[in-house]
Amino acid sequence: MSRRHDPDRRDRIIDACLDVIASVGVTGASHRRIAQAADVPLGSMTYHFSGMDELLREALTRFAHRVSDRFEERLRTARDRPQAVDAVVAVIADDVFSSPPELVLTHELYTLAARDPSFRDITVEWMGRSRAALERHFDPLTASVVDALIEGLTIHSALDSAPRGLAEIREAVTRMTTGALQPIDEPPPEADTGGYVKGRRRRAEIVRTALTVFGAVGYHRATMAGLAAACGVSRAGLLHHFPTKEALLEAVLTERDRVNGELFFDGHDPADDGADYFHRLTRVVEHNQAQPGIVSLFAVLSTEACDPAHPAHAYFRRRYADLRHDVSRALADLERRGLLRPGVTIEGLEFELVALMDGLQVQWLLAPGEVDMAARLRSRLRAIADLP
Repeated sequence: MSRRHDPDRRDRIIDACLDVIASVGVTGASHRRIAQAADVPLGSMTYHFSGMDELLREALTRFAHRVSDRFEERLRTARDRPQAVDAVVAVIADDVFSSPPELVLTHELYTLAARDPSFRDITVEWMGRSRAALERHFDPLTASVVDALIEGLTIHSALDSAPRGLAEIREAVTRMTTGALQPIDEPPPEADTGGYVKGRRRRAEIVRTALTVFGAVGYHRATMAGLAAACGVSRAGLLHHFPTKEALLEAVLTERDRVNGELFFDGHDPADDGADYFHRLTRVVEHNQAQPGIVSLFAVLSTEACDPAHPAHAYFRRRYADLRHDVSRALADLERRGLLRPGVTIEGLEFELVALMDGLQVQWLLAPGEVDMAARLRSRLRAIADLP
């Protein structure tokens, strides 16, 4: 029997791979599942691709190029800054928010690149093309923070219980692109790296090690056996402290919040002094720049947790809601004290700032030598209010 002529088979496999990732994620993608989706024999997978990594790379590169091409086209057709703002709003509202499969693919690519450096060139190229398109209309710093806003909103869209409307999106983009951001002309203060005191109890050592492991491979790929080995204890010893992986993850997230609370906030109420609150928040970001494991943990887990079945889904929804609440109260204090810049209104500004911080976190993790999270956040805050 002659083999069926099928010149488009390789392309069909790549497209099927994207469909499977959008449906079950990278961890659920298999040769068999993709072959079934592409309606090709299983042997075609190894004929066209040396392994799953090659297929994933080609599929996710195709996706990134498709999104970048569309992004560049929207910005290319804008003839002035107002039209460029319209284009950015359309990217967020029409391209990002209106396509659940593309949202999932974006989250999966972020997660994969965050834990596997061999895939980061895809996201670095994607970010470079986005910024170049934005710089046709905005200065480089504004282009960078607008790009971070888009990435942060992409993550939040799957976690926010109150989806953002077109008016809120437009207001956020307009605020961020109106006026010049203050240049980043000062080095950030030395970060307080904190650390763990030698001799802390075994439970604390396990939590610390688990933070690193979860940040490196994500929650789903981490195993209790692997975690026990990394911690230098037996599996039975690990289970004595944490009977389930979910319990260990909860302990990691709780410990991270406790340490940050004690180091930077320590009972401070944002409504008492909004300027001081934002100073403390910037110090948290500076601290995180010296703690790549923490940034990796939250970048990986926040994208994984977009799945409602993920054990950290409720935590991240609650965390974002609490953070927006605190930021909103701090902004209200700045408004009461007359510290806002002329023309700045605080309605919806809290979700913009939280999304910006998350977007900067993703950018820094993928290109740490090019992004100073704290300096860019500080610049944006000074564009909003008269802060020291």
